[in-house]
Amino acid sequence: MMLEHEGAIRSNQDPLATPLLASKAQGSPAFDSKQFDDFIRFFLNLNLGQKTTKRSLPGIVIKELLMLYWFEKSQSLTVIDIKNTLPIDPKLIDRLLAYFLRCGTYRVVGDQLLPTTHQIEKIRNILIASDAPFTETDDRFGFRVKDPLFSTVSQYSLMHLPFEGKLSGQYHRADMVLWRSLFNRPKFCLSSHDIATKARIPKSTLSTLLETARVLEFVTQQKDPNDCRVLRWRLNPLHPTFHLKAALFRGAFFANPYFANPYVDYRLPGAAKPLQHASAL
Repeated sequence: MMLEHEGAIRSNQDPLATPLLASKAQGSPAFDSKQFDDFIRFFLNLNLGQKTTKRSLPGIVIKELLMLYWFEKSQSLTVIDIKNTLPIDPKLIDRLLAYFLRCGTYRVVGDQLLPTTHQIEKIRNILIASDAPFTETDDRFGFRVKDPLFSTVSQYSLMHLPFEGKLSGQYHRADMVLWRSLFNRPKFCLSSHDIATKARIPKSTLSTLLETARVLEFVTQQKDPNDCRVLRWRLNPLHPTFHLKAALFRGAFFANPYFANPYVDYRLPGAAKPLQHASAL
């Protein structure tokens, strides 16, 4: 039996509850996609529920691959599948999977990794809170999302994997807020206060995250012309991941034939060799 679910009503207090893209009278946006708005909301809520330290990226990538197979493809996968797919040290994958098993993220049936009831309910609640549509299913996975949420999240996080140890997983929320701003108002720069509010990151923490991202050339900063005490931020179009992310988002969520079905390789430049770490927890 299949049940349609369109998500919960958005709160008036939600900083992302306003339309993603304004009308032409408000700035002539280049794109219009409710799907992308839903994705941003889902991404922020998912990231808030993840461990997001500088050493947590491999764990995030593994979990997102699992969720991609479970909740978007309705397929199980094996440990070998994960090791053959991700450019992460196999020993680290084993340690992280052992930890996730103890935490109740998945269960093992034969050699197949399947979501636990707890994990299904956790992600279902995130989808409802994010107003992201999904379909209830009578199978081992509980539901299936309608939009390419997990495939997009998974590809996105893989682009940051080469920066593990430098870039905190918490920065992902700030980065995504900047992407939302770019698609909405391409020439507009966000203040630290704007980013902190929308990404739900304490301003003191955000300052460190943005400075690290600036050093890594993910973002650029400039002083507000009306108040030199205020720094404004925007994405750096010269960063190697910029056009990969743009193609990923446009191909997944925007009805533009030119950007349809972009090819983004899992094994991105800089991530081809297995990563060696003592621990990512």
